[in-house]
Amino acid sequence: MNKVLLSIIENLNDELIGTYRQLHENPELPNEEFETTKLIRKLLKKVDIEILD
Repeated sequence: MNKVLLSIIENLNDELIGTYRQLHENPELPNEEFETTKLIRKLLKKVDIEILD
């Protein structure tokens, strides 16, 4: 596999695992997912996905 592609996959994997851990270490009650919402919005903005309010 291309070394550049492998590096991208490894970095993405680390980020996904970090996000997974952060979400599961900080559970929120239903309809009170304020920190989860902040995290998801931040991740979406990072990859230039438009957020509609």
